[in-house]
Amino acid sequence: MQRPFWAIPLGFVAGVSTIVVYLIFSLAAYLLYPSPYGPYNNWLSDLGNYASNPTGAMYYDLGVLLTGISIVIFSFCYLQWRGELKKRIGQAVLTVGIISGMAAGVSLALTGIFSLPNTQHGFLGMLFQIKMGDFIIFSTIALLRHPKFVRAIAFVALASALADLNFSILNNTPIYEWLDIGLFLVYAALMTYNFHRSFIGSASGYQDRARSQSSIVLT
Repeated sequence: MQRPFWAIPLGFVAGVSTIVVYLIFSLAAYLLYPSPYGPYNNWLSDLGNYASNPTGAMYYDLGVLLTGISIVIFSFCYLQWRGELKKRIGQAVLTVGIISGMAAGVSLALTGIFSLPNTQHGFLGMLFQIKMGDFIIFSTIALLRHPKFVRAIAFVALASALADLNFSILNNTPIYEWLDIGLFLVYAALMTYNFHRSFIGSASGYQDRARSQSSIVLT
């Protein structure tokens, strides 16, 4: 007996959406960028600047808006893990992480609305970096002892958090922004896999229980 297709965890769908939407819309904006563009001289948000990318900015800004919404949903889906944590302190730490992730998603979505050269863009971008770092740190700490958490992801989470800290405080330059966002996307991909892996385990349990119930009925 197969588990219904709609039972695929929303966290998996939101994780895939976060990565795919950002990359596709960024690529569309990049292809329309009228001058040489690269990580040493350009911020990622330059793709959404109508002054420097008049025909492609709308694609990047829309992509950032949709990615922010996906991150809000992705972060909210960590509640799936919260219900399985036994200690209240772990639940509290994960709750802080979830709230931080949702705040990061809202901040990122707003950078798509208040794109460069709006003065609000810089503040919203920095808020996104800070809250995303909080999300990764708190959620990873809370999940370290969770039986369904792939602990190897913690190393990528640490690298992403350190890159975020480095960019926010020490090296506020384009290349470090690219590194920071790149590591976050890797982290998101791994956690998306973890959501999927968790679902496979749940699906197997679901099927085993269904078979067991069927055999009881037949006997």
